[in-house]
Amino acid sequence: MLEDKIQGYLKWKNANYPVAAETYKIHLERFDEYCQKSIGEITIEDIINFQNSLKDQYAPGHICYTMAIVKNFIGYYYRQTNEEGRQLCRIDPWLVKFKAEEANHYYAISEEEYYKILSSMPENEFWKTQRKIVIRFLFETGVRASELCALNIEDINNKEHCALIKTKKGIEKGWIVWSEDLHELMIKFLGVRLCMNMDDNVFISQHRRTRPTTRTIQRWVAEAAEQAGIENHITPHGYRHGVIHYMIKRNAPELAIVRKLRHSERRSGMYPYASLNKDETIRLLEPYLPAPFSLEKKVQEQPAIISIPCRMNQVSGQIIRVKQCS
Repeated sequence: MLEDKIQGYLKWKNANYPVAAETYKIHLERFDEYCQKSIGEITIEDIINFQNSLKDQYAPGHICYTMAIVKNFIGYYYRQTNEEGRQLCRIDPWLVKFKAEEANHYYAISEEEYYKILSSMPENEFWKTQRKIVIRFLFETGVRASELCALNIEDINNKEHCALIKTKKGIEKGWIVWSEDLHELMIKFLGVRLCMNMDDNVFISQHRRTRPTTRTIQRWVAEAAEQAGIENHITPHGYRHGVIHYMIKRNAPELAIVRKLRHSERRSGMYPYASLNKDETIRLLEPYLPAPFSLEKKVQEQPAIISIPCRMNQVSGQIIRVKQCS
């Protein structure tokens, strides 16, 4: 009975956060199947009972994620009215509670583990280079996996090692900043990426040739850690935690940490948001970027590679070569 309202919400969600829309649909359809009521008939008891029904089937972290989606859905229609001026949904989203502390805690990757992973990742062909850039982006910018998936080519400027992106948890946009060393590698990567004539997303799935999903990024991260012999469970969000640890060790000011996190709300105990432009954000965050990474030993193996037919692009005259895929 919520089908039309779910479609309306997902239409808005897809326009603002396209990567998350598909995942939201699965969770909201599960909620609709349980409640079997219209948006105006749903009560807080229905939501509580739905949450309890999940406990025997799903892990605490999964339940928290589902309830956060339901809360956002309820809040969307709580703020809207019908032709008579009545709220479409009578439940204040503030009443939708769930125990976030039960969710799995993310392991913060250490500086040593980060560099160990990088040292095991070569740059001698396109797909390997893409994964290395993803790993570096996660650590240097503190970006969320969903935000990384949503990154478009037009967001990258060949002259500036920063981008203005839409945050996952708010409508506001925020600046992310990465090192000039990473930017140089990114421009070379885009020299080939632009020649593939696909959608405008920066990163692509190797097999489907489409925008990667958060699950794809999780797999890339896990495989990189396994390849480097890292025993700890490394996740994309663990890089976000890890870079904050990195900054704290270097006595970064609180404002720099807040800017790195790009939280959409003012958090208790955090430095209030100041209005910083692009240049001010770069000056604030640059001193706390990881040191440039360089391999002590060059990769000895040189696989057979071929050139991709490619026109010179607007981003860079430099291109890297791509290994032929079978």
